[in-house]
Amino acid sequence: MKTIPWALSAVLASCPVWAAAQAVTVYGIADVFVEAARAGQGTVTRVESGGIAQSRLGFTGQEDLGGGLKAVFTLESGFAYDTGTTGSAFWSRQAFVGLSSPAWGSVTLGHQYTPLFLTTYAFDAFGLGNSGNYWNLSQYSTFWVSNAVVYETPVWSGWSARLLYAPPEQGSGIGRYTAGSLNYTRGALNIVASYDEQTIRRSGPAARHATLGGSYGFSAFKLFLGLESIQDADPVEASNHDASLVTVGAHVPVTTTGKFVGSVTHRDDGSAARQDATQWAVGYFESLSKRTTLYTTYGQIHNRNGAAFGIGYTPIDVLAGHTVKSLQVGVAHTF
Repeated sequence: MKTIPWALSAVLASCPVWAAAQAVTVYGIADVFVEAARAGQGTVTRVESGGIAQSRLGFTGQEDLGGGLKAVFTLESGFAYDTGTTGSAFWSRQAFVGLSSPAWGSVTLGHQYTPLFLTTYAFDAFGLGNSGNYWNLSQYSTFWVSNAVVYETPVWSGWSARLLYAPPEQGSGIGRYTAGSLNYTRGALNIVASYDEQTIRRSGPAARHATLGGSYGFSAFKLFLGLESIQDADPVEASNHDASLVTVGAHVPVTTTGKFVGSVTHRDDGSAARQDATQWAVGYFESLSKRTTLYTTYGQIHNRNGAAFGIGYTPIDVLAGHTVKSLQVGVAHTF
């Protein structure tokens, strides 16, 4: 990470009143991998961005307002290292401003992470990345929510909570979004739970997700467990996509700088089609430094009864009912 004195950023922004001894932190992730994948139509070899984590560039900062109160902000843009392109919105990952205090917590407004994303990230052994990404089978779309008001409590005896509300004002037919999560950490134990509800349209029924999971670090390895219940009814399509998921994973260090990661995830489809799927994956991660990691992962998804789940956020085309295989080799660098 690199800090830029507020004096310089103030000149650039023509706001000299902000030049008082504060700093902006510039951070990012550069992550690129080569993938060989097969999904019923021959092997596809390609270069992709975002294996361990999605590549990004961000700016975050704070101003001390006195009495423990701080003004905070974050701007974060996602982009693809393989093509150099960004998403549809430049600050597509995060864009918020707010106030925080160690006594009462923080309130932030803008485009922000959802509690659902943060809890699944916590109980997925692959951290929502690589061939074993839990999202491959969950496929919820609410990583971030626009127009969001988020309240996050301080940590009390290991407990903390996060509440989010986004009104139905986006103009795209997306309705109200409400969510909350609980987090408990004590030593090597971490427990997370979340619930979210989003109306399909401004006046339509709601899609709901509930999660429960966590991790525990033993002396020789770390275990992960996660559960999710999905209730997702779309009145326009008159279809029901209810499902339940379970994932189990582990980290096993083998050297001071290297570890094996593995997980198994199963999706039980609640529709009449019974389009279940099971995913398993293994990987090895070698830290060359505190900021640079080499990795290789291999995973498979066994689709049943016409299911067509793929591996990755931009998967190759999958023939319905076919097994998907993915081998990834890449490098990730944080700054």
